[in-house]
Amino acid sequence: MASRSGAGIHIAHVSDADSVQMIHDARMAGKRITAETCTHYLSFAAEEIEDGNTLYKCAPPIREGENIDRLWKVRARRPRTRKRELSSEVFFSSLRESRSRERAREGTGAAG
Repeated sequence: MASRSGAGIHIAHVSDADSVQMIHDARMAGKRITAETCTHYLSFAAEEIEDGNTLYKCAPPIREGENIDRLWKVRARRPRTRKRELSSEVFFSSLRESRSRERAREGTGAAG
């Protein structure tokens, strides 16, 4: 999608560790792409959730413990000085910057 449109995209709720490599490859190819995951994808393992327990129902679904370990490893590899694929900080930082630019264009000059 980013290749065809040239627009930046953000992928919310990355839960599959295999997806991270594709996101990384796209960024290395110069695509404007960010992504984030959620705490529950880094905390709960599918095999530890009792069948039928809807308290853990979400989309995408909770993955296996092995996947959680891989997500944490990817996150740990990212230096704190660079944007990280698996960080909501990237999303909120981008959102703040975008809002600041919009305010500047509107002439309010208020910082985000």
